[in-house]
Amino acid sequence: MKSHEYNFSLRQLARAILPTLVVLAGLAGVLRAARSLGLMPTRPVTSDPHYAVLAHQSRAARSHHPAQIVLVGDSTCMADVDARALSQRLPGQPRVLNLGLLIWFDLNTYAEVLSDFASANPGQVRVVLLLVTPEKLALPRATAQGLWGEIRLNEHEPDSPAALAGAPRDWLGLKCLRENLLPRLLATPMRGNGEAAARFAFSSEIDAYQTAHDGSTLDLARFIRPQQPPKPGYTLAEDLEAESRAFRAKVPSGARLFVGLTPRALSYSPPGDRAQRLEMLTHWNRWVQADTLLTNLPAAWPDPFFASKEHLNELGQKRFTALLARELAPLLQERP
Repeated sequence: MKSHEYNFSLRQLARAILPTLVVLAGLAGVLRAARSLGLMPTRPVTSDPHYAVLAHQSRAARSHHPAQIVLVGDSTCMADVDARALSQRLPGQPRVLNLGLLIWFDLNTYAEVLSDFASANPGQVRVVLLLVTPEKLALPRATAQGLWGEIRLNEHEPDSPAALAGAPRDWLGLKCLRENLLPRLLATPMRGNGEAAARFAFSSEIDAYQTAHDGSTLDLARFIRPQQPPKPGYTLAEDLEAESRAFRAKVPSGARLFVGLTPRALSYSPPGDRAQRLEMLTHWNRWVQADTLLTNLPAAWPDPFFASKEHLNELGQKRFTALLARELAPLLQERP
């Protein structure tokens, strides 16, 4: 038994479908033309947590903020210290802002972020705290300045030339619509199935967390023990001297520079780690010329405090922030 039966000709079918196809083709042409002419909005930071974090730091560095203490450094600076909690633990509760970036960037980029904040908030910074992992000091000159320049100017996720070269042609403009337009109107879920994606489903949530914690982040990864014993020894990168002297020159006038090294997980700590770190820190200070070296910071902590080899987890962050506050408190009460 047939409930319905439709009889129509090809001409009738064409009349029903062709208008829709023409509209879609027109929209695809408009999207492709707009992209080729540079009229399409840049791809915003929507799904990659790294770019979301960097975009937040770029905006924060150029915004008005009451911070008198500014933290700069690599990702361990961002993940290991809760700036808002640090402020609450210090005498007088001076505001603290965490402008840490990633290990990919060199000290010149860290100095640029610091200069941006000092320009937006003249005469305000009293202390600059530079925190990095020893691995940062051993890396050759970073090559991510171009990436930071794009994020700083446009606050978008740059297209990778390699990805563009291997990407299929976007004939219908769907990729352009999905990556350039829709994220401007709708919240786009973050990529991946890890702990970060579970805790922060959207990049806007990462941004909100950093705002609430004055630039600090959380590493929500699960710690993995090394399969082989860690290798001993630290060696300062050959080109670190020029970068360090340039960074020191960018510290705002009247501000004191404190420098320290962040801890690593005990399973990744080689024998004699603490002594080697202190030697490295002392040697580095010949160039960076800190007012104070934070030599009492731990070299290694138990694995349960870590999300990765060098990033503390939420519990470790709380403990390290409290320890850092105890180290800074007497220094802040000293007269410059």
